[in-house]
Amino acid sequence: MKIRQIEAFRAVMLAESVTQAAEMLRISQPSMSRLIADLETNTGLALFARRKGRLYPTPEAMYLFDEVEKSFIGLEKISDVVRDIRNLKTGQLRIACLPGLALRFLPALITEFLHDRPEIMVSLQPRSSPQVHEWLESQQFDIGLAEPTDHPAVDFELLAFRCVCVLPKGHYLADKDVITPKDLDGLPFISLNSDHMTTHQLRNAFRAAGAKRNISVETWLFAPACAFVAEGRGVAIADPITAAECESWGIVAKRFEPAITFEFGILYPAHRPHSLLVDEFVSVLKERIKPYQQ
Repeated sequence: MKIRQIEAFRAVMLAESVTQAAEMLRISQPSMSRLIADLETNTGLALFARRKGRLYPTPEAMYLFDEVEKSFIGLEKISDVVRDIRNLKTGQLRIACLPGLALRFLPALITEFLHDRPEIMVSLQPRSSPQVHEWLESQQFDIGLAEPTDHPAVDFELLAFRCVCVLPKGHYLADKDVITPKDLDGLPFISLNSDHMTTHQLRNAFRAAGAKRNISVETWLFAPACAFVAEGRGVAIADPITAAECESWGIVAKRFEPAITFEFGILYPAHRPHSLLVDEFVSVLKERIKPYQQ
């Protein structure tokens, strides 16, 4: 049996006419009749009784048609799934990210992305960069947003941001347009850990200005640094996205000079093609993140 013969049989059963069945499949009536005859020969079954130029299905044809319909319903479901995949209406998106991005930036972006894609399931897991790297290396996630890594199992696109100075609302420096190390000389300072990429830059900037960082608290991430600022524990330097997400806590973000650069990457498992869904989400992400970049 050939699939075209089965399609012809189904068309005749549905149309109850060889002529209309031929029109359904966009073939000639003789071609349709030949397909039905070949199917009967191949199966050894008399599927239609021919009376006065018409075909009448035999009981064997009715039984076969039931089975054929089950198969075609399955094929139609597969076609629906293919269409949904192609139109980005179904699938799964697993994202691991830095905690600051998970406060509101990514939840808001993902909610908008899913607005007309209700069948897509998203997993968003905030963790530190080393944990994100580990997950991407083992291909547990589709996308990572974390500091770059040189691990061969992870590919990344680098994004660079100019950090801002974070102050408590009402701070006497909050009215200044630009904050410098001299302005922060001796003030209680919330610092990231000593090996963070921004710490070395800040150390050099304060040293060049002859100013002192009076470190009050050291933490691993920008988000808790901003929380300490909101509690009045000191001032901090943070990436612009986290600072913007934390403004409702009672902080203000100001331009800081000299430029302190924070970089993170859009990470992917290496040696694995991106899904259409991943590419579309990353495209939307890049567009949304542009205003924060250098």
